[in-house]
Amino acid sequence: MGMPPKTKTQAGAGDFEMMRPQAHTLAKVASDKTLFDAHCHYLNYLQQTEGVEALVGAMDKAGIGFAVLTGTAFKKMWVGADQPMPQHFLYDDGDLYHYSMTDGLLTNDLKMAYDKGKDFAVNRFAVMACGFNLGDFGIQAEVERALGQYPYVAIGEMTLQSDDINNVTIKGGNWSYFQPAIEKVIAVCGASSVNNKPKKKLPFVFVSDARSISTKPYRHDFEYLDQIEDVAQAMPDVKCLWVGAGVFMRGLWDGYAPILEGMLTKYANLYISFTPEICAGKLDGLSRAAALEIAGKHPQQCCLGTTIRGLFVTRPPHEFGGMSYAEECAALSSFADDVEAKYGTSAAAWLRYRTAATVYNFDLPSDPNAKSKAAMVETSMRVLGKELEDAKAAQMEQKKSMIAQDPNQFISGLAYGLPSSKRTNRGAPTPKTVLPSRVEKKWKSIDCHLHLLDFLQKSSGTVAALKAMDGCEVERAVVFGMPCCKKWCYYRPEQPLYYQDDNSPCYVYAYADQMVADAWLALGDKERERFAPCFASFDPTDLAAISHVRRMYNKYPKMWRAVGEVMCRHDDLTTMLLGKEIPRINHPALDSIYEFCMQVDLPILVHQNADRVGDNDAAWSFRGEVEDVLKRYPTLKLVWVHAGVSRRCSEPNHYEMIDMMLSKYPNLGVDFSWV
Repeated sequence: MGMPPKTKTQAGAGDFEMMRPQAHTLAKVASDKTLFDAHCHYLNYLQQTEGVEALVGAMDKAGIGFAVLTGTAFKKMWVGADQPMPQHFLYDDGDLYHYSMTDGLLTNDLKMAYDKGKDFAVNRFAVMACGFNLGDFGIQAEVERALGQYPYVAIGEMTLQSDDINNVTIKGGNWSYFQPAIEKVIAVCGASSVNNKPKKKLPFVFVSDARSISTKPYRHDFEYLDQIEDVAQAMPDVKCLWVGAGVFMRGLWDGYAPILEGMLTKYANLYISFTPEICAGKLDGLSRAAALEIAGKHPQQCCLGTTIRGLFVTRPPHEFGGMSYAEECAALSSFADDVEAKYGTSAAAWLRYRTAATVYNFDLPSDPNAKSKAAMVETSMRVLGKELEDAKAAQMEQKKSMIAQDPNQFISGLAYGLPSSKRTNRGAPTPKTVLPSRVEKKWKSIDCHLHLLDFLQKSSGTVAALKAMDGCEVERAVVFGMPCCKKWCYYRPEQPLYYQDDNSPCYVYAYADQMVADAWLALGDKERERFAPCFASFDPTDLAAISHVRRMYNKYPKMWRAVGEVMCRHDDLTTMLLGKEIPRINHPALDSIYEFCMQVDLPILVHQNADRVGDNDAAWSFRGEVEDVLKRYPTLKLVWVHAGVSRRCSEPNHYEMIDMMLSKYPNLGVDFSWV
């Protein structure tokens, strides 16, 4: 740059007007075929980072020529002095809360580097602002104030609809909260001036899931896409960069690629970034092959960006299975190389840097390998303009056709997942209502875990349950209701049928116990003998919950066979509960209930994840909470429901831990339901 370093007191917003890539910077990116990282997350969810110099060194090694930096709009709460510092935002012990200081931490580090004469602070980076609460209708003034303090090149990365993040965020986060604020943010992005000063139109950079985390076939319609369309339609002349194109690890994704292509065709101001997870083929939502095809057809709407947060030299904790910064960049580079091999140098040039530079309004260097935009449009393999509507219609037809299938097949599909046109669920054979026995000898079977009620507190009734038991050769069943109910929020067009169907909350539903009692009492003596009714519709974090337990037991003292299923640590359900206090098996509110169970000689069935969500460290972080109860109440008959396993909570050698626990504690039992 040839500029003398300035002292910290001399540096200000005016000194950073050059905080945009110099022409030679992007020219070097083009000539060296390095990458433009469209969204580099400088800080993690604890607002920690390895720093500017570590990032620059890692970029040089990984072939990243330029990066637009963003902070992290949330901070993870560290709950409890006796708990380890959370290493992942999905740890359910602490909520996320909106953290407005993230932008200041990022820009301060860059200013300090600039003060020290480090030219890379202005040559290699640009910055976008993200420290805003999308639930705040006064967000417009916050954004305008931020733009007056620093030359941000975009607003983002903002999180719109993400069940995993919204569910652990204080005050939640949903479209009813977000839409008014988002419209105000996009209005600021599209304004020609802010604070009486002229400005360029800024892009809006966001991450938002295309669908819920539900794996139920009836939710196979990418129900969150309408919100993405609302963003793109808000101001057609504002560029909108959709980070990761809406895909993530869970959910059902058949038919998504053509819908995504249709959206790119329909909205010229909509751009997508391919993340390392997509480029490495780690996500079912968008295969690597499908992503390559989209990049070839729509190169001027596709770019590349990393997802790791704050760690640029150190590997992330191995138990979560994430890639290192170097591995992420290698996945992006390999993807760009494959685009070049399949679709030519021009498509690759747009993917590597030109699309990102266009999104952020940077001047493009001359590049003989890159065709002009007009030429690219003329030669690209555009899909028809109505493809989006056609693809959506095909999804709805698939949804309707499921009900027209054999009823038994449809019912089993609700439990196990119906096969797509290409494959069955997780590659398994087409499920049947009753699987044939592998042995000739008939055994007396007892279903140890049967919910008479679902998450809407609905039921097919005991007659249907008995018929199903007969069909499955089940002689008896341990039955209970459902201690919580799923809320139908006014901004959702369809009522959720299952707790994972959207990110609306769940609440304790105490009347479920009464409905179980009424159903059992309505049976004849012969049918009653086949059911062992249980009750547990109370909040396990409520010290007064013992009153509900005593009340229900005293009302029907000869009927109840156990207390349960008590819902404690549960990977998704825990984060959806309105109370937000973490229910755990050794919560003080349960002590009086354990004592009551011993007094009246009732077993208690508890759902308690053995480990944190998503890790593979063989440590079983929450096993100690189970042991705490077993040690303090050695005569308590405790049944560990699902053997401590949940959807995102299991270890490869989980069975060894269960074997040890059963050998060590004679008062412990487990059920293998669902497992």
